[in-house]
Amino acid sequence: MNNLVKLPEIAETMQSLSKEMVKAGVIEELVDDVMDNDEEELEEEVEEEVDKVLAEITSDLFEKAGSVPVQQVQHSQAQQQAAQEEEEEEDGEELAAMQARLESLKAT
Repeated sequence: MNNLVKLPEIAETMQSLSKEMVKAGVIEELVDDVMDNDEEELEEEVEEEVDKVLAEITSDLFEKAGSVPVQQVQHSQAQQQAAQEEEEEEDGEELAAMQARLESLKAT
């Protein structure tokens, strides 16, 4: 049985296999680290290029658009003020009604 198994050869093979597996693990970690760094750098470069392209596209559009009308903005502000005043009036009416109900509850 000992002649068939050849223990020293198996032990040597196992040690060599163990060393190779350790090397492969270290190499795999190094490759993973390098690939992760490359992906991050690539993402940054892609974002920069996209920003450049968007800046070029929007600069052309802004030049073609011209100036913004000022009267519409002022009109919108007036509308907002009117709406806000209406809301304040409604809130005041609701508050008065609630206070009246509270007083009637206190009286009973």
